[in-house]
Amino acid sequence: MTTESTPDLTPTAAAQTYDPMEVRREAVVMAIYVSVVLDATLEVLPEGHGSGDWGHGIYLLGVIWGATLGLAIAHWFAFRVAAFGFSDDERTRTDHLVARAQFLAAFVIAAAASVPAIILYRSESADQVTQIVPSLAIGLGGFLSARAAKKSKLLCVVIGLCAMLLGFFIAEFKYILAGHF
Repeated sequence: MTTESTPDLTPTAAAQTYDPMEVRREAVVMAIYVSVVLDATLEVLPEGHGSGDWGHGIYLLGVIWGATLGLAIAHWFAFRVAAFGFSDDERTRTDHLVARAQFLAAFVIAAAASVPAIILYRSESADQVTQIVPSLAIGLGGFLSARAAKKSKLLCVVIGLCAMLLGFFIAEFKYILAGHF
């Protein structure tokens, strides 16, 4: 007669603990990443695509939310596939919190970019004003990263401005690579 042992369902210590700094870092990384991609995406919009009516505003919102949510879901999928391949698939509390923080960061970027798109839905400058939001988010991400590393406020501002400038150049480079020059 064989006896079956019941599996130990108690979570391990690794699964119970989490690193709040890692969660914050991953949220900032996602916000910067989404912002760079959204900046490049907004750059390739054709001139005068429905300006002067609600169609333009809805189109712009569709681009913002489609690009942002699509990127967040693709990132989550890639993270899960890689985690499955490189671990025993024991997800920790940090893994769950990181995924939530990344989705929240992507949502915040999309929501912030939606504000000028909604306010200026009839204006031909809606695209350009909306494109400022991802650039500001990149700068803020650089600033917050430097603050987390306990740098001086002046250095944090310089790092934030440099991140914003580099993010702009990366988005422009992505735009050129896509053949939109």
